[in-house]
Amino acid sequence: MTDFPIVGAKFRPPASGILAILPSGARLVARRESTNQYDANAVQVLWPTEVAQFVTKLEAINDVLVGYGTTLSALAEQPEWHLGYVPRADAAELAPKMDAAQRPTLSGKLAFSASGNPRIQLTESLP
Repeated sequence: MTDFPIVGAKFRPPASGILAILPSGARLVARRESTNQYDANAVQVLWPTEVAQFVTKLEAINDVLVGYGTTLSALAEQPEWHLGYVPRADAAELAPKMDAAQRPTLSGKLAFSASGNPRIQLTESLP
């Protein structure tokens, strides 16, 4: 499996808060964003909203999210949240492979580096 750091969460409120509460293994999606005006190879990292997994910890999770300017109910209203991007250098290699395979999205899951930084671990491979 291939995995990549998730960058730019601090510029996408409440992405940092979401990443703070998501468990390792949470479902993520890598999606090509070829219309990105700053990087034609951009690959977004998205979380398909699955609030039900947090039912037993709602109050504590809501407190975390309020600190990032949102609430659990606001989170649940969105079908997905844009958490950040695959780093530019990695996207420059990944995006052409996604395009060649005509795969605008790839499934993945949340993982954390040894230092605790969030990563997307792709669960699908490309030729």
